[in-house]
Formats: sequence, C-alpha cells, structure tokens
Amino acid sequence: MSSITSQRDYASATAKNKLGLTTTTLGKGMELFSSPIPFRVDMEIPQSSKSQTMEVAPLLLPVRVVAKMLGRSKSRIYELCLYGELRSIKDGASILIPADEPAKWLARKLKQR
Repeated sequence: MSSITSQRDYASATAKNKLGLTTTTLGKGMELFSSPIPFRVDMEIPQSSKSQTMEVAPLLLPVRVVAKMLGRSKSRIYELCLYGELRSIKDGASILIPADEPAKWLARKLKQR
C-alpha cells in the first residue's frame, strides 16, 4: 500500500470495513479508524441467518463526559487529572480518562470521609 499524497488518494483510500468503521489507509499497513462512540458491531449468529447488534461501551471518556458524570466543571476535571487524582492519558491534544476511573475516584473520596 502506498501512502496518501493527494485529496483524491485520500478519498480512494477511505472505505468502510465489515464493522462499519471508516478506515483510511495511511501507507505501509497503517490504517486510521474513526467511529462515533458508542459504535455498533454487527455479529453473525452461526445457526441463524439473522444478525445480532451489540452495543460496545467506550474504554476511554473525554473530560466533558466525566464532568457531566461527576457533576463537576471541566476545569475541575482537568485539575484532578493534572494532580493525579484521576488517572488519564493524553492523546494528541485530548485528555482521556478510563471509563472505570470516575467510579474509583468517587469511592476513594467517600472512603476519605
């Protein structure tokens, strides 16, 4: 696979795979996947011709979602990530928080009382 060099190459390298994710071939076997969260996975049932749709929960949450979950401001969530109270990862310009981390943080806070 060759790398993308023009807008036309980008359009031809972009396609939907079997899971419905949009994939863009970047070259040398690298692909970029994009999908709304949560995304749907269609699975074939072996004994039947019907397909079953399964919802998949995201593993990482953006700061705005965690802020709504905890009833805090986005600024406060960024502070908690900065000081290490909420585990997080940085992906480009985004801060992402593992989906189980808000509940763990709340449990630690309730235990401190």
